[in-house]
Amino acid sequence: MEHEPATIERLDRALLLARRAVTLPELSSLPLPELDRTLDPAKALACMAVADLTKAHPGRTVTVKDVAAALALEHSTASRLLSDTEALGLMARDSDPQDRRRTSVTLTPTGQHVVRQIAEIRNWALGELLAQWPEQDVVKFAELIEGFTDALNRELQPLILRAAEQFRVGAPD
Repeated sequence: MEHEPATIERLDRALLLARRAVTLPELSSLPLPELDRTLDPAKALACMAVADLTKAHPGRTVTVKDVAAALALEHSTASRLLSDTEALGLMARDSDPQDRRRTSVTLTPTGQHVVRQIAEIRNWALGELLAQWPEQDVVKFAELIEGFTDALNRELQPLILRAAEQFRVGAPD
């Protein structure tokens, strides 16, 4: 189905603004008592990615490669980010027991607590932002966003290839 270009542009602008709202860097980088300092948004996202991957795949080792893919980062960038996060005592890295060439990543108890605290802050903030919305609108909004992200996850790679062909640019590796 073809959509009006103005509607698609409007949606694109709204999604770009929503990205900032969803990451809520000012909230996820509040000073945390466990660290006696703030946690920058990149490290917060890294911790949340490890928590999400651990929850999504119980019993499976989470690797640096997994975190890089989840955050759409180069492996080396993710590795440096995880090293910095490890230095704060939020996660531990070790050799993967199944494959010594890979590095496994786990949250420390402090890291788990920080992830729960960040989620609590983010959920509170979203609740505050949506406080004036009727419940059925919030439910419908959640359903629409879930449908959009499901389609994005399912169609992203084919979409990248079609975009490269459509606009005659090289597709990333």
